Amino acid sequence: KNPRDTQSMAMLAESLRRKREFTEALTIFARLAGARAMNADLWADYADARGASLGGLDAKSAEYVAQALKLDPKHTKALWLLGSWQIAQRDYRSALATWQRLAAILPADSSDAKIIASNMAEARAALGNASASPQLMQVASAAFAATPAAASAAAASNVELRGSVTLDARWKNRV
Repeated sequence: KNPRDTQSMAMLAESLRRKREFTEALTIFARLAGARAMNADLWADYADARGASLGGLDAKSAEYVAQALKLDPKHTKALWLLGSWQIAQRDYRSALATWQRLAAILPADSSDAKIIASNMAEARAALGNASASPQLMQVASAAFAATPAAASAAAASNVELRGSVTLDARWKNRV
């Protein structure tokens, strides 16, 4: 195997994935996997591309995530995908453990850490041991969903949710 060829293939797969040309990207990722040219980033991106092409992660995507974590147990994207897969499988206990692993890696004041904290609260609520009431969790979920129907449901519940949102500096010019 020529390392230069596999590097070019990896760059092509990434480019296709970013352009949302998933079928083509998946073909290239499969070739890279067959050539044993995958690293943790490529495995996580392979899982992400597969999940995006299917409208959600599946068991095969989860296998790719496992490969990424085998190579790098602290791979943030792979942990994020694993937690998402576990939530989709209603394995809230495992998801909570995954979110906690991810939270330990992320900068505490980052926007990602805040999202993970919310994910942990959601998992705890699903396990029935959250300090927040289910009604408050529904309102919070509705606020994040930001759809008219969700907003109506939140308003009808007579529960008030207040807070502020701080954007990471790199996003301020895009909003």
